[in-house]
Amino acid sequence: MSLKSLICLFGGYDYEVDALHTAIILAKQHAAHLRLVHPQAPYQPYVGMYGGGTLMGGEFYETIERQNNERMGEAREVAAKACREHGIGFDIPVSLDKGALATFQPLSYRSHGELARAISLCDLIVSGHPMGSSVVSQDTALGTALFSTVRPVLLVSQRTTVSDDPVWSGKTALIAWRDTPEAVRAVLHAMPLLESAQKVHIATAYDSGSPSQADSQSLAIEYLSAHGIAPEQDAIDRADRSAAEVIGTHAGDIGADFIVMGAYGHSAFRQMLLGGFSASMLEDCPLPMILSH
Repeated sequence: MSLKSLICLFGGYDYEVDALHTAIILAKQHAAHLRLVHPQAPYQPYVGMYGGGTLMGGEFYETIERQNNERMGEAREVAAKACREHGIGFDIPVSLDKGALATFQPLSYRSHGELARAISLCDLIVSGHPMGSSVVSQDTALGTALFSTVRPVLLVSQRTTVSDDPVWSGKTALIAWRDTPEAVRAVLHAMPLLESAQKVHIATAYDSGSPSQADSQSLAIEYLSAHGIAPEQDAIDRADRSAAEVIGTHAGDIGADFIVMGAYGHSAFRQMLLGGFSASMLEDCPLPMILSH
């Protein structure tokens, strides 16, 4: 298994810069082609019933287009500078013998289905995420990537402190394991990064009254072992804590560099209203997370 085709969703916003550098580092490590996709959703005017909305004229559209073009130009400059810093080619013709390179691709789309088709053929999608936000709307580019592409998404939160450490090291992986289809897909999708990690932990947060949950790792361990990975097994009693709190604390205790987890076994809308593992991890966990839905 390998990572040879990467996509980074990069609109040029500050919270996406760490994700940009992460994607470039991974492209360099795996000699991969990185598509820096700049999503451009068309502005849809709202005309309300009974005069509740106003249809804007051509001057308004020209303003929106000018702002979008300015943001695209700024995003391209940031991307080009980051590629120079990491020493990989930027916007050069794709060739089989050039190793790691990145191309900047503005992508205008009229529906989320169109966006999904444009970004589905890759090994991994990298996206930024603002810390403190637990909502992933299906109407956003990130939501489309997570819910509609059937591809893994590496979600990178913006660092809250200035650090000279690289945004991605990938040395210690933590698999947040539950016996669910989402968690299975997450492990399958994350294999290139798990195989290159120096240490892998597989952790399950279980209830005291359900010890079988702690024993659910056996098939995952057997699969990992077949690929030469010997994970350290961690079964942790929740003790009235949420699963997200248990996994987040354990990730800090073992010095994890990234987390592999299934995402949104329940709907994003339900998790937004009632809370849930995925929403809590997105809101509170500062580590990069490989998510599979």
